[in-house]
Amino acid sequence: NVSEKTRVYYGEPPKTNKSLLEKTYEYALNQSIEGVVDSAVMKFEEAKAAAKTVLDNAYASQDEINTAWSNLVEAIHGLGLKQGDKTNLKMLIDMADEMVANADKYVDTNWQQLLDALDAAKNVYNDGDAMEEDVQPAADALLNAILAQRFKADKSNLEDLINKANDIDLSKYTDESVAVFKAALKTANTVLADESLSEDDQDVVDNAVSELNAAIENLSVKATPPSPMTARVTLPPRMMQLPMKARTRARLRLLQLATI
Repeated sequence: NVSEKTRVYYGEPPKTNKSLLEKTYEYALNQSIEGVVDSAVMKFEEAKAAAKTVLDNAYASQDEINTAWSNLVEAIHGLGLKQGDKTNLKMLIDMADEMVANADKYVDTNWQQLLDALDAAKNVYNDGDAMEEDVQPAADALLNAILAQRFKADKSNLEDLINKANDIDLSKYTDESVAVFKAALKTANTVLADESLSEDDQDVVDNAVSELNAAIENLSVKATPPSPMTARVTLPPRMMQLPMKARTRARLRLLQLATI
């Protein structure tokens, strides 16, 4: 095949009619391509260049003229294919990117929905042929994914209380109160480890804090057994009704008085 630039023509140019192509070409020169989808712009520029080549070629056949005109008209019509408004889509993409950068603050429950919607939205945003019917669904899907995300519940107080509880020496407390304490501590650790708890579940965390705090406050110190010396001190009958701690203190007091 010989290119148009190297083709050699002989004889008189054919008698043809380029008036329609000329008028259409002049019309095309005044058309704006702002906001038009990329593929339509490319087709328009190619058709316009081809029309100019045919107009400049005195030896162009009528079929070539007609083809150039038909292609140019079709390309001009394609300029009506406008890109969708991506302003809101870009704002949502920026918001989602910020959330991804702080992923550790969010629960995992709906996280994949956000990642998938963000990837699809970026593809649409970077697509020069994306029209409004492409942009709006992508923006809606990304907005819904953003709204589906939840911050993790605040567990800072629970974590501090668990650390405090782990430092308690349980050997000096009664078995009953220690059993309650251990149950509350186990529940607290389970809640602390649950990564699915969001801000909507804050009451679960707060309840674990309250129960563990109550269990700590209700730890009961084991009663101190009386020493052999105080055990030999006889108390009046009315004082024998007192609790063991009170009886021990009373015996010590009587023993102190006896040594004065």
